[in-house]
Amino acid sequence: MEAASLIWLDEDKQPPVDELRDWLVEQFVACLVAGAGRDPQTAAVVRGALALESADGPIGALLRRVLSVVGDAGHLL
Repeated sequence: MEAASLIWLDEDKQPPVDELRDWLVEQFVACLVAGAGRDPQTAAVVRGALALESADGPIGALLRRVLSVVGDAGHLL
């Protein structure tokens, strides 16, 4: 995301605000979830935040897309 943002700035591109916001939120959530795997306090906060989300919201959509990619990786567990 950061690299894409820098390229956009160099090329004077202005992505739609809604699209940019969604990408930034997804990047933030992905980083939080990755960090939560190593830190119990972060994990507790992430679990609490996810409990407030609805399945039809943007975080639910993100999780479905991620699961469609990693769903067959059970052999890694």
